[in-house]
Amino acid sequence: MQSHLDTQRQPPAVKPNHVAGLLLAAWFCALGAQAQIIVNGGFESPAIPADTLLPAAPDGWSVDPHGYTHTGYIMNGKYGDIWPWPQSGQQYFDVGNGSTYVLSQTFSVTAPGSYQLDWFATAATSVDFLQYFVTIKDAAETTVASGSYDDATRTAWRARSLGMTLGAGAYTLSFMPGDVGGDLLVDTVALTLVPEPGAWALLAALGLAGFTVGRRFCRRK
Repeated sequence: MQSHLDTQRQPPAVKPNHVAGLLLAAWFCALGAQAQIIVNGGFESPAIPADTLLPAAPDGWSVDPHGYTHTGYIMNGKYGDIWPWPQSGQQYFDVGNGSTYVLSQTFSVTAPGSYQLDWFATAATSVDFLQYFVTIKDAAETTVASGSYDDATRTAWRARSLGMTLGAGAYTLSFMPGDVGGDLLVDTVALTLVPEPGAWALLAALGLAGFTVGRRFCRRK
């Protein structure tokens, strides 16, 4: 006669391919934790009515006019005749022109490594030339990455990127127009962790191991 314990349903065995899958999931979760760092990079918040502008800083960002009353504009849709449609979504930000205006955001990095900053920029349609600067500084105000950009543009959004190595800590990203050209328009700002070559190799090895072990397990059943 079987005992009560013998007849109880046993927990399912953990298959080897499940272990590999869990390892892959953990790896992706660790990578995704720093996958997107910039807050409100599309300037969609606060949302404003269609085809209007609002003189205010977007949520998560600050605007320093250095004593001037102009604080930049959240732009929605196609406003007037000289501003373009957003690069993506419904809104973008008009930083202004001249080095007195700075759009910035402070963010934190928890995973040291290689990072890439991506964004789109253009100018008002009445301007053929745009000059601006991008910097990332650490908590000690030391510049860890910077770039200057001179774009001949008329309504066409131009994709830009800036690579850097960051340690754990707080940083400040800034966009500053130059003294030459029209208003700096910015959209779709993103800072992402770039996996090292060794990380991709580890991912490939885990995937291959999971596939191989899984096939062997299935053949033995």
